[in-house]
Amino acid sequence: MNIQDGIKEVKKEFTTDEQMLVSAFKLEKFYKKNKIAIFVVAGLVVAFFSGKAILEAIENSRLNSANDAYLVLQKDEKNTQALDKLKSKNPELFEL
Repeated sequence: MNIQDGIKEVKKEFTTDEQMLVSAFKLEKFYKKNKIAIFVVAGLVVAFFSGKAILEAIENSRLNSANDAYLVLQKDEKNTQALDKLKSKNPELFEL
């Protein structure tokens, strides 16, 4: 009986190894078939998040510049450079 049990276990191992190889081949076939689409989607995702981060950094820079101009205006209300800068960078804050 031990030999038969050993043979059954070996068959089970071969079956699982075979299934793993079959799934690996299916994955490789899918990759070869859709390689360009996979890279395009990955590139679009990277471009989207990069663009979003860049736009957010630009917006933060604009707001910081407007805040600096507002702080200068609080100290010196007649500073025309700060007034123009605030008007161009953040019109809503300028109206206040």
